[in-house]
Amino acid sequence: MEQAVARYLLQFALMFIIIKWLKLKLVQKETNMKLIARGLLGTLSILSTMHSLKLIAPSDTIALVNLNVVFVPLFAKVLLPNEKLSIYHYLAIPITFTGVILFAKPTFLFNSQAETKDSA
Repeated sequence: MEQAVARYLLQFALMFIIIKWLKLKLVQKETNMKLIARGLLGTLSILSTMHSLKLIAPSDTIALVNLNVVFVPLFAKVLLPNEKLSIYHYLAIPITFTGVILFAKPTFLFNSQAETKDSA
């Protein structure tokens, strides 16, 4: 996790120097809060993923991270009343969910007897 923090701080510093050197105006006043919130939430997401790799099995982490493509349209439909989902969204959601679960085989779902026999 320390490597990720160092990498992102270095990227931030380099971008800040480039922006100041080119004298670019970052954002308009009305979009400042949205961009700050997006940046903070994105940073929290990346750091949480890195930290979860230390706490739970990597397959569980990968399954949960890759399920974001399932949850984003569902939350968008619930939280944004004007958001329209097409038939393709409704077809892709269960297919993606099934694929992620079968591919990653998270231990909280696939803790089978065969795995415990092999380790004994």
